[in-house]
Amino acid sequence: MNGLTQKLHKYTKEQIVSAITSISKDIGLTPYIGAEIEFYLQHDGTEDESLVIEELAKHCMRIEKEKGWRQYEFVLKHTADLIGLADQIYDLRYLAVVEARKHGIKAIFDAKPF
Repeated sequence: MNGLTQKLHKYTKEQIVSAITSISKDIGLTPYIGAEIEFYLQHDGTEDESLVIEELAKHCMRIEKEKGWRQYEFVLKHTADLIGLADQIYDLRYLAVVEARKHGIKAIFDAKPF
């Protein structure tokens, strides 16, 4: 963990977002954030990853195929609800792992797993 991560680790996500929102309002800004969460689907080639993608696509704005081998990304809407977005990211990551596992596939969120 780097120094900033160690300092922030003792705070809840709600406390961090509250501080960011408060500082932003003080200077007349509203923070909006969107997210693109990249992941890989790892399997031996006999499984149908399209079944996993179809199910996951029901829960986000869209899923895009990336350039990497079996690499995809969730694209989430821009929002001012930072806590809601963090919760949606957590839920989508969990759903990806569970849904992939149902089809004998492993969902991986590492930067470069291969």
